[in-house]
Amino acid sequence: MRDPGLTHKATMESETRAAARGGVTTVLDMPNVVPQTTTLQLLKERYAMAEGKCHVNYGFYLGATNDNLEEIKRLDPTRCPGVKLFMGSSTGNMLVDREEVLHRIFRDSPTLIVAHCEDTARIKSEERRVKSEERRVKNESNIQGSEGNSDSSLFTLHSSLQTPDSSLFTLHSSLPIAFASRWPRESPGIMRQTYSTAIDNAQHLVQIVNPYAGLFGEVRAALRRALERGVRVQFMVSTKSDGKANDDVTGLEMRKLMKRGAEVYLYDGGFHHSKVMMIDSIFCTVGTTNLDARSLCFDYEVNAFIFSPTTTHELQQIFRDDIEHSTLLTPEVWKERFPASRRFRARIFTIAKRLM
Repeated sequence: MRDPGLTHKATMESETRAAARGGVTTVLDMPNVVPQTTTLQLLKERYAMAEGKCHVNYGFYLGATNDNLEEIKRLDPTRCPGVKLFMGSSTGNMLVDREEVLHRIFRDSPTLIVAHCEDTARIKSEERRVKSEERRVKNESNIQGSEGNSDSSLFTLHSSLQTPDSSLFTLHSSLPIAFASRWPRESPGIMRQTYSTAIDNAQHLVQIVNPYAGLFGEVRAALRRALERGVRVQFMVSTKSDGKANDDVTGLEMRKLMKRGAEVYLYDGGFHHSKVMMIDSIFCTVGTTNLDARSLCFDYEVNAFIFSPTTTHELQQIFRDDIEHSTLLTPEVWKERFPASRRFRARIFTIAKRLM
Protein backbone atom coordinates (compact mmCIF):
# COMPACT_ATOMS: atom_id res chain seq x y z
CA MET A 1 0.00 0.00 0.00
CA ARG A 2 1.51 3.32 -1.06
CA ASP A 3 -1.00 5.83 0.28
CA PRO A 4 -0.32 8.66 0.77
CA GLY A 5 1.98 10.16 -1.82
CA LEU A 6 2.87 7.16 -3.97
CA THR A 7 -0.49 6.03 -5.27
CA HIS A 8 0.84 5.84 -8.82
CA LYS A 9 2.49 2.62 -7.64
CA ALA A 10 -0.36 1.11 -5.61
CA THR A 11 -3.24 2.01 -3.31
CA MET A 12 -4.78 0.67 -0.14
CA GLU A 13 -7.77 -0.52 -2.11
CA SER A 14 -5.83 -2.25 -4.90
CA GLU A 15 -3.32 -4.01 -2.65
CA THR A 16 -5.81 -5.25 -0.05
CA ARG A 17 -8.03 -6.49 -2.90
CA ALA A 18 -5.04 -8.42 -4.26
CA ALA A 19 -4.34 -9.77 -0.77
CA ALA A 20 -7.93 -10.98 -0.41
CA ARG A 21 -7.83 -12.65 -3.81
CA GLY A 22 -4.66 -14.48 -2.77
CA GLY A 23 -6.14 -15.64 0.53
CA VAL A 24 -4.21 -13.19 2.75
CA THR A 25 -6.43 -11.88 5.52
CA THR A 26 -4.17 -9.32 7.21
CA VAL A 27 -1.78 -6.72 5.79
CA LEU A 28 0.70 -4.70 7.89
CA ASP A 29 2.06 -1.77 5.92
CA MET A 30 5.40 0.02 6.13
CA PRO A 31 5.93 3.72 6.96
CA ASN A 32 7.97 4.64 3.86
CA VAL A 33 5.25 6.66 2.13
CA VAL A 34 5.04 10.43 1.52
CA PRO A 35 5.13 11.89 4.08
CA GLN A 36 6.80 9.12 6.05
CA THR A 37 4.79 7.79 8.99
CA THR A 38 7.10 8.89 11.79
CA THR A 39 4.68 10.76 14.10
CA LEU A 40 1.56 9.68 15.95
CA GLN A 41 -0.47 12.28 14.06
CA LEU A 42 0.61 10.89 10.68
CA LEU A 43 -0.09 7.37 11.92
CA LYS A 44 -3.59 8.45 12.97
CA GLU A 45 -4.15 10.01 9.54
CA ARG A 46 -3.13 6.80 7.76
CA TYR A 47 -5.63 4.79 9.79
CA ALA A 48 -8.33 7.34 9.00
CA MET A 49 -7.39 7.20 5.32
CA ALA A 50 -7.77 3.41 5.30
CA GLU A 51 -11.33 3.37 6.63
CA GLY A 52 -13.69 1.99 4.02
CA LYS A 53 -10.91 1.28 1.51
CA CYS A 54 -9.41 -2.00 2.70
CA HIS A 55 -10.77 -5.46 1.87
CA VAL A 56 -8.82 -7.28 4.62
CA ASN A 57 -7.58 -6.56 8.12
CA TYR A 58 -4.86 -3.92 8.14
CA GLY A 59 -2.34 -2.15 10.34
CA PHE A 60 0.42 0.43 9.96
CA TYR A 61 3.90 0.55 11.45
CA LEU A 62 5.37 3.69 12.97
CA GLY A 63 8.78 4.51 11.48
CA ALA A 64 11.69 5.08 13.87
CA THR A 65 14.20 7.90 13.37
CA ASN A 66 17.08 9.31 15.37
CA ASP A 67 14.75 12.01 16.70
CA ASN A 68 11.28 10.57 17.38
CA LEU A 69 11.82 8.51 20.54
CA GLU A 70 9.12 10.46 22.39
CA GLU A 71 6.62 9.54 19.69
CA ILE A 72 7.58 5.87 20.02
CA LYS A 73 7.20 5.96 23.81
CA ARG A 74 3.62 7.27 23.49
CA LEU A 75 2.62 4.61 20.96
CA ASP A 76 -0.51 2.57 21.75
CA PRO A 77 0.41 -1.11 21.18
CA THR A 78 -3.26 -2.02 20.76
CA ARG A 79 -3.47 0.28 17.72
CA CYS A 80 -0.08 -0.20 16.09
CA PRO A 81 1.53 -3.59 15.31
CA GLY A 82 5.10 -2.37 15.72
CA VAL A 83 7.91 0.10 15.19
CA LYS A 84 9.78 -0.16 11.89
CA LEU A 85 13.51 0.28 12.38
CA PHE A 86 15.66 0.98 9.32
CA MET A 87 19.33 0.17 9.97
CA GLY A 88 20.41 1.50 6.58
CA SER A 89 19.85 4.73 4.65
CA SER A 90 18.24 3.13 1.60
CA THR A 91 14.79 4.48 2.51
CA GLY A 92 14.50 8.26 2.99
CA ASN A 93 15.56 9.68 6.33
CA MET A 94 14.29 6.81 8.46
CA LEU A 95 17.84 5.82 9.33
CA VAL A 96 18.73 5.04 12.93
CA ASP A 97 22.53 5.07 12.92
CA ARG A 98 23.26 6.25 16.46
CA GLU A 99 23.95 3.42 18.86
CA GLU A 100 22.61 5.23 21.92
CA VAL A 101 19.31 5.93 20.12
CA LEU A 102 19.01 2.31 19.08
CA HIS A 103 19.40 1.13 22.66
CA ARG A 104 16.79 3.65 23.83
CA ILE A 105 14.31 2.48 21.22
CA PHE A 106 14.69 -1.10 22.39
CA ARG A 107 14.40 0.04 25.99
CA ASP A 108 11.33 2.25 25.61
CA SER A 109 9.29 0.84 22.73
CA PRO A 110 5.95 -0.46 24.07
CA THR A 111 5.50 -2.83 21.13
CA LEU A 112 7.34 -5.11 18.70
CA ILE A 113 10.36 -3.74 16.81
CA VAL A 114 10.57 -4.77 13.16
CA ALA A 115 14.10 -4.29 11.84
CA HIS A 116 15.31 -3.74 8.26
CA CYS A 117 18.97 -4.61 8.77
CA GLU A 118 21.63 -3.02 6.55
CA ASP A 119 25.19 -1.85 7.09
CA THR A 120 25.24 1.57 5.41
CA ALA A 121 29.04 1.88 5.41
CA ARG A 122 29.42 -1.48 3.70
CA ILE A 123 26.69 -0.64 1.18
CA LYS A 124 28.31 2.68 0.25
CA SER A 125 31.68 0.99 -0.10
CA GLU A 126 30.13 -1.56 -2.44
CA GLU A 127 28.42 1.23 -4.40
CA ARG A 128 31.80 2.87 -4.99
CA ARG A 129 33.29 -0.42 -6.09
CA VAL A 130 30.46 -1.07 -8.53
CA LYS A 131 30.70 2.44 -9.98
CA SER A 132 34.46 2.23 -10.34
CA GLU A 133 34.12 -0.97 -12.31
CA GLU A 134 31.41 0.68 -14.42
CA ARG A 135 28.93 -2.02 -13.69
CA ARG A 136 25.26 -1.41 -13.82
CA VAL A 137 23.50 -2.14 -10.55
CA LYS A 138 20.28 -3.81 -11.58
CA ASN A 139 18.63 -4.04 -8.20
CA GLU A 140 19.09 -3.21 -4.56
CA SER A 141 20.23 -6.71 -3.64
CA ASN A 142 23.38 -6.29 -5.75
CA ILE A 143 24.76 -3.71 -3.35
CA GLN A 144 23.16 -4.64 -0.05
CA GLY A 145 24.74 -8.06 0.13
CA SER A 146 24.36 -10.69 2.81
CA GLU A 147 27.43 -9.61 4.77
CA GLY A 148 26.10 -6.12 5.38
CA ASN A 149 22.73 -7.46 6.43
CA SER A 150 24.33 -10.06 8.69
CA ASP A 151 26.53 -7.54 10.50
CA SER A 152 23.58 -5.25 11.09
CA SER A 153 21.33 -8.14 12.15
CA LEU A 154 23.85 -9.29 14.75
CA PHE A 155 24.21 -5.76 16.14
CA THR A 156 20.42 -5.39 16.32
CA LEU A 157 20.06 -8.78 18.02
CA HIS A 158 22.73 -7.82 20.57
CA SER A 159 20.86 -4.60 21.37
CA SER A 160 17.60 -6.50 21.77
CA LEU A 161 19.01 -9.11 24.12
CA GLN A 162 20.60 -6.40 26.27
CA THR A 163 17.21 -4.78 26.78
CA PRO A 164 14.50 -6.19 29.07
CA ASP A 165 11.02 -6.72 27.62
CA SER A 166 12.09 -6.03 24.03
CA SER A 167 10.75 -8.04 21.10
CA LEU A 168 12.49 -8.07 17.71
CA PHE A 169 11.56 -9.32 14.24
CA THR A 170 14.10 -9.10 11.41
CA LEU A 171 13.06 -8.52 7.79
CA HIS A 172 14.71 -9.19 4.42
CA SER A 173 17.04 -11.87 5.75
CA SER A 174 17.39 -15.45 4.61
CA LEU A 175 15.68 -16.50 7.84
CA PRO A 176 12.90 -14.26 9.21
CA ILE A 177 13.52 -14.46 12.95
CA ALA A 178 11.88 -12.89 15.99
CA PHE A 179 13.53 -12.86 19.40
CA ALA A 180 11.96 -12.78 22.84
CA SER A 181 13.96 -12.32 26.03
CA ARG A 182 12.62 -12.89 29.53
CA TRP A 183 13.79 -10.73 32.42
CA PRO A 184 12.24 -11.69 35.79
CA ARG A 185 11.07 -8.21 36.77
CA GLU A 186 10.78 -6.34 33.50
CA SER A 187 9.16 -9.00 31.26
CA PRO A 188 8.03 -11.86 33.52
CA GLY A 189 5.26 -13.18 31.29
CA ILE A 190 6.76 -12.95 27.82
CA MET A 191 7.69 -16.63 27.40
CA ARG A 192 4.36 -17.90 28.74
CA GLN A 193 2.60 -15.54 26.34
CA THR A 194 4.67 -16.41 23.26
CA TYR A 195 4.45 -20.17 23.82
CA SER A 196 0.72 -20.16 24.57
CA THR A 197 -0.02 -17.83 21.63
CA ALA A 198 1.94 -20.05 19.24
CA ILE A 199 0.13 -23.17 20.45
CA ASP A 200 -3.26 -21.43 20.32
CA ASN A 201 -2.64 -20.57 16.66
CA ALA A 202 -1.66 -24.11 15.65
CA GLN A 203 -4.03 -25.62 13.10
CA HIS A 204 -2.73 -29.16 12.68
CA LEU A 205 0.44 -30.04 14.58
CA VAL A 206 2.41 -29.07 17.68
CA GLN A 207 5.74 -30.82 18.35
CA ILE A 208 7.76 -30.08 21.48
CA VAL A 209 11.05 -31.32 22.89
CA ASN A 210 11.78 -30.11 26.41
CA PRO A 211 13.73 -31.69 29.27
CA TYR A 212 11.90 -29.85 32.08
CA ALA A 213 8.21 -30.17 31.33
CA GLY A 214 6.49 -29.76 34.67
CA LEU A 215 3.93 -27.79 32.69
CA PHE A 216 2.76 -24.50 34.10
CA GLY A 217 -0.25 -22.20 33.78
CA GLU A 218 -0.89 -20.77 30.33
CA VAL A 219 1.26 -23.30 28.47
CA ARG A 220 -0.54 -26.29 29.97
CA ALA A 221 -3.91 -24.68 29.24
CA ALA A 222 -2.89 -23.91 25.64
CA LEU A 223 -1.85 -27.52 25.04
CA ARG A 224 -5.19 -28.75 26.40
CA ARG A 225 -7.08 -26.33 24.16
CA ALA A 226 -5.09 -27.55 21.16
CA LEU A 227 -5.99 -31.17 21.91
CA GLU A 228 -9.65 -30.26 22.39
CA ARG A 229 -9.85 -28.68 18.92
CA GLY A 230 -8.24 -31.71 17.29
CA VAL A 231 -4.64 -30.53 16.88
CA ARG A 232 -2.08 -33.33 16.91
CA VAL A 233 0.30 -32.81 19.84
CA GLN A 234 3.60 -34.69 20.04
CA PHE A 235 5.77 -34.18 23.12
CA MET A 236 9.23 -35.64 23.72
CA VAL A 237 10.90 -35.74 27.13
CA SER A 238 13.98 -37.52 28.43
CA THR A 239 13.62 -40.73 30.39
CA LYS A 240 16.31 -39.44 32.71
CA SER A 241 17.36 -35.85 33.31
CA ASP A 242 19.67 -34.41 35.95
CA GLY A 243 17.10 -34.63 38.77
CA LYS A 244 14.69 -37.28 40.05
CA ALA A 245 12.14 -34.68 41.10
CA ASN A 246 11.99 -33.29 37.57
CA ASP A 247 11.68 -36.78 36.07
CA ASP A 248 8.76 -37.64 38.33
CA VAL A 249 6.86 -34.37 37.90
CA THR A 250 7.42 -34.40 34.14
CA GLY A 251 6.19 -37.98 33.97
CA LEU A 252 3.00 -37.05 35.81
CA GLU A 253 2.33 -34.11 33.48
CA MET A 254 3.00 -36.26 30.41
CA ARG A 255 0.52 -38.87 31.64
CA LYS A 256 -2.14 -36.15 31.88
CA LEU A 257 -1.41 -35.07 28.31
CA MET A 258 -1.44 -38.68 27.13
CA LYS A 259 -4.90 -39.21 28.65
CA ARG A 260 -6.13 -36.17 26.70
CA GLY A 261 -4.86 -37.58 23.41
CA ALA A 262 -1.27 -36.34 23.07
CA GLU A 263 1.50 -38.55 21.73
CA VAL A 264 4.21 -38.58 24.39
CA TYR A 265 7.64 -40.02 23.64
CA LEU A 266 10.10 -40.95 26.38
CA TYR A 267 13.56 -40.45 24.89
CA ASP A 268 15.82 -43.36 25.88
CA GLY A 269 18.99 -42.20 24.10
CA GLY A 270 20.37 -40.07 26.94
CA PHE A 271 19.60 -36.68 28.45
CA HIS A 272 17.84 -34.79 25.62
CA HIS A 273 18.51 -31.19 26.64
CA SER A 274 16.96 -29.49 23.59
CA LYS A 275 14.26 -26.83 24.06
CA VAL A 276 12.43 -26.84 20.72
CA MET A 277 8.85 -26.33 19.52
CA MET A 278 7.53 -26.69 15.96
CA ILE A 279 4.13 -25.43 14.82
CA ASP A 280 2.29 -26.72 11.71
CA SER A 281 5.56 -27.35 9.83
CA ILE A 282 5.67 -23.57 9.32
CA PHE A 283 7.73 -22.08 12.14
CA CYS A 284 9.71 -23.15 15.16
CA THR A 285 11.31 -21.80 18.30
CA VAL A 286 14.68 -22.74 19.76
CA GLY A 287 16.12 -21.29 22.94
CA THR A 288 16.81 -21.64 26.62
CA THR A 289 13.23 -21.78 27.94
CA ASN A 290 12.09 -24.81 29.90
CA LEU A 291 8.39 -25.47 30.36
CA ASP A 292 8.35 -25.48 34.15
CA ALA A 293 7.57 -22.90 36.82
CA ARG A 294 11.20 -22.00 37.49
CA SER A 295 11.99 -21.13 33.88
CA LEU A 296 8.68 -19.46 33.07
CA CYS A 297 8.43 -17.46 36.29
CA PHE A 298 11.92 -16.85 37.66
CA ASP A 299 14.82 -17.37 35.24
CA TYR A 300 16.42 -15.22 32.55
CA GLU A 301 15.62 -16.81 29.16
CA VAL A 302 15.86 -16.04 25.45
CA ASN A 303 14.23 -17.76 22.46
CA ALA A 304 14.46 -17.34 18.71
CA PHE A 305 11.23 -17.77 16.73
CA ILE A 306 12.19 -18.86 13.22
CA PHE A 307 9.56 -18.37 10.52
CA SER A 308 11.01 -20.79 7.99
CA PRO A 309 9.33 -23.99 6.76
CA THR A 310 12.73 -25.26 5.61
CA THR A 311 14.32 -24.90 9.04
CA THR A 312 11.19 -26.29 10.69
CA HIS A 313 11.24 -29.33 8.41
CA GLU A 314 14.89 -29.98 9.32
CA LEU A 315 14.01 -29.95 13.02
CA GLN A 316 11.02 -32.19 12.36
CA GLN A 317 13.28 -34.72 10.67
CA ILE A 318 15.51 -34.74 13.74
CA PHE A 319 12.37 -35.22 15.84
CA ARG A 320 11.36 -38.22 13.71
CA ASP A 321 14.87 -39.67 14.02
CA ASP A 322 14.73 -39.28 17.79
CA ILE A 323 11.41 -41.12 17.92
CA GLU A 324 13.37 -44.21 16.82
CA HIS A 325 15.23 -43.99 20.14
CA SER A 326 12.12 -43.34 22.22
CA THR A 327 9.25 -45.24 23.82
CA LEU A 328 5.67 -44.16 23.23
CA LEU A 329 3.98 -43.51 26.56
CA THR A 330 0.95 -45.78 27.05
CA PRO A 331 -0.96 -46.76 30.21
CA GLU A 332 1.08 -49.94 30.33
CA VAL A 333 4.40 -48.09 29.95
CA TRP A 334 3.29 -45.62 32.61
CA LYS A 335 2.63 -48.39 35.15
CA GLU A 336 5.93 -50.08 34.30
CA ARG A 337 8.17 -47.01 34.44
CA PHE A 338 6.35 -45.06 37.12
CA PRO A 339 5.63 -47.39 40.04
CA ALA A 340 3.61 -46.27 43.06
CA SER A 341 6.62 -44.75 44.82
CA ARG A 342 7.42 -42.47 41.85
CA ARG A 343 3.79 -41.49 41.38
CA PHE A 344 3.51 -40.57 45.07
CA ARG A 345 6.74 -38.57 44.91
CA ALA A 346 5.55 -36.76 41.78
CA ARG A 347 2.32 -35.67 43.46
CA ILE A 348 4.22 -34.38 46.50
CA PHE A 349 6.60 -32.38 44.29
CA THR A 350 3.66 -31.05 42.26
CA ILE A 351 1.93 -29.78 45.40
CA ALA A 352 5.16 -28.21 46.62
CA LYS A 353 5.59 -26.52 43.23
CA ARG A 354 2.17 -24.87 43.53
CA LEU A 355 3.04 -23.50 46.99
CA MET A 356 6.31 -21.91 45.85
